[in-house]
Amino acid sequence: MRIGIPQGLLYFRYASLWKECLSVMGTEVVSSPETTDNILADGIKHSVCDICLPVKAFFGHVLALKDNVDYLFIPRFIRIEPDAYLCPKFLGLPDMVQAAIRNLPPVIDTEFNIKEKTVMTFWQEVEASLKRRKNSLLSANMNFNGSMPESISFTPNNQDKKLHIGMAGRPYLVLDRCLNKGIIRYINKLGIIVTYHTPEKNYISDTMSMLPKWVYWSMGKEVVSSVRWMLENNDIDGIILLTNAGCGPDSFVAELIEHSLPVGKKPYMTLCIDEHTSDTGLQTRIEAFIDMVIRNSKSL
Repeated sequence: MRIGIPQGLLYFRYASLWKECLSVMGTEVVSSPETTDNILADGIKHSVCDICLPVKAFFGHVLALKDNVDYLFIPRFIRIEPDAYLCPKFLGLPDMVQAAIRNLPPVIDTEFNIKEKTVMTFWQEVEASLKRRKNSLLSANMNFNGSMPESISFTPNNQDKKLHIGMAGRPYLVLDRCLNKGIIRYINKLGIIVTYHTPEKNYISDTMSMLPKWVYWSMGKEVVSSVRWMLENNDIDGIILLTNAGCGPDSFVAELIEHSLPVGKKPYMTLCIDEHTSDTGLQTRIEAFIDMVIRNSKSL
């Protein structure tokens, strides 16, 4: 039995866990390739204009998998923590995919809602939907919650400017080399380190307590807390917040950061990306931003 996992959205956080659990059930796990211009173009053709770029790319990954697998793994993620939601697009993702793309294999759309059920219960329901041997997971020694590295650093081969840029944003936008328009690679070519940071839960809670009102979206909370961490980290010389044009939560989070955090402490820039964004235009903005970071570092 071949289970297809589209390499988009929460794949960047939970891929290793998903693959391990599905493999323990006796299935062969197949991932789609990394996002390419062709995958993105196919996804855009099958989507509507008012959804965000990462979801459009996800449709392209589904198309790349659908004829080569027996099932598609597209869970309905609602909550990954009790007191916050994921974006509404995650809640309706299996429905959108099945409405937009024809001739799909069966979709595993098991609901993930940590407030209503345990992670183990979720996997047992997946197991039942696949008609696997009951409780095959119980003998496996694994962390069902999954995790991401706290910090990921991208170091250039030739670090000639001795600068360090913090990159904040949703993991499926920042870490996808096609969707981020090669921004990290380009900054590295300029001889500059780039760091992406995922804050710990206690740090996120502390950050939320500083705000007039908590952020309701789990990844929005992470983005705000990540920017705060970068502002407080003396090794970070400048901060770039990467957002995408069709993301409603991002539009609120970007404004919240500028109004609630002391972003004037360091050079700070928000870059908003969609499928029409010009690579050359982005590079020009990055070069101007790096010039500002260099001037600021010399003045200190």
